[in-house]
Amino acid sequence: MKNLSIKWKILFLVVLGPVLVGSILAWQRVNDIRKGAEHAIISKSSGIVLMAEATRDRMAKKLKSGVITPFDQLNADNILDAVPVVTALQVASDKAQEAGYTFRAPKMSPRNPKNTPTALEQQVLAELKNKNLSEKIIIEKDQIRYFKPIRLTSECLFCHGDPKGEADVTGGIKEGWKTGEIHGAFEITSSLAEANLTAPASS
Repeated sequence: MKNLSIKWKILFLVVLGPVLVGSILAWQRVNDIRKGAEHAIISKSSGIVLMAEATRDRMAKKLKSGVITPFDQLNADNILDAVPVVTALQVASDKAQEAGYTFRAPKMSPRNPKNTPTALEQQVLAELKNKNLSEKIIIEKDQIRYFKPIRLTSECLFCHGDPKGEADVTGGIKEGWKTGEIHGAFEITSSLAEANLTAPASS
């Protein structure tokens, strides 16, 4: 009986060993798929924002060179369409659904109600500002949120600069903000649903 018991123990170890190894390899495979998907989404999100920023910079150069009519010579109804950052936000959002992401531009004290930040977005905006972060990435179970701060440029001050409290040409009230300040952010939210479905199928 003693010998039989030892044999069963050896057999158990022989069988259990490959099972454990297989389980570890399967877990590693699933983890690699998940990490790969996360990296791809973050890279894509960063690229989208970089393109939006490039659009803003190009518009600003055209404004300064006179290719675009200066703000003070435009009809009030057309000024927003000439603002570089507004065009950048439009570029990021226009094809969002086709590209598989959701775009938002949360902002503290927004003039447009749709940009009112959620509690989470308020925390992120505060962190971007207080820690002077270049980006903030939040990886959740089913999605990834990518944030990048929007810093005020000289063009923004036409409506948001000094004198504070004075009405601007669009009908809003100037906030007295300064160049370089952070009051909003680009936010790209992408789903991990496909990665979550692919990972179990590969295990």
